[in-house]
Amino acid sequence: MTSTHNPHDEAILRDLAAVERDETLLARDTARLQHDLKSAAGVDVTVNTKHVHLTAEHDTGLKIKQAEIDQGVPHIALDFQLFEEVVDGDDIPVADDKPIRVRAGARFSAIAPDDNS
Repeated sequence: MTSTHNPHDEAILRDLAAVERDETLLARDTARLQHDLKSAAGVDVTVNTKHVHLTAEHDTGLKIKQAEIDQGVPHIALDFQLFEEVVDGDDIPVADDKPIRVRAGARFSAIAPDDNS
């Protein structure tokens, strides 16, 4: 059996390689879009009994407090201590500079630094 050079077969192989590249790019772009949509959707939490919407980027205590202020949560300032409320346990302090994973429905308390209650 002799091997022959068929330009039609080469064109098909080039087209197939292009389709595979396009599928790879499409899969990458789809994953990026899904991530962006999830980030844009964000999560809703409660702070001092007020509802606050956080985007995925609000992952430190400082950013969460800033979102609260931006959304009109009354009686809060950036120097307040933020705590994540825990149902059956001690509330967890949320540091200004430490990233945390914020989940939908989480409850937080922001307490003035001079509040000794």
